[in-house]
Amino acid sequence: MGLFGRKKTGFADTKKVSHERHPAHYRKTGKDDIEYITTTHHNPAKIKDKEIETKPLKKNFNPKDKKQAYVVPIVFEGKRSALGEEKTNYRVSDEDKSLINEIFKKSPRQKVIKTSNSKKGAKKKKR
Repeated sequence: MGLFGRKKTGFADTKKVSHERHPAHYRKTGKDDIEYITTTHHNPAKIKDKEIETKPLKKNFNPKDKKQAYVVPIVFEGKRSALGEEKTNYRVSDEDKSLINEIFKKSPRQKVIKTSNSKKGAKKKKR
């Protein structure tokens, strides 16, 4: 097993907040802390009203998705709860492993503050 009795890497779709349910590849960095990258069908991708040049993948993480996939060259840091359920059928192709490793090592990082679609803990509006 991996770190803290769980595996160290995996795949999941992101949640609506903050990446619009795109496939993600994550790596554990602590008990519930992860770093992850996302894919999209767009080049450039629009994130928070900014256009970001993406990098093409040879094969989509999702084997059922035949469209061209691009990886967003930003490493997001947050909690595992930022992602949805585990996707056991997603894979990084051998041809894409060096690109993915380079992105994890060299790309800019961005903290993900909101990690849930839940409204738990949100302040109620006064009427």
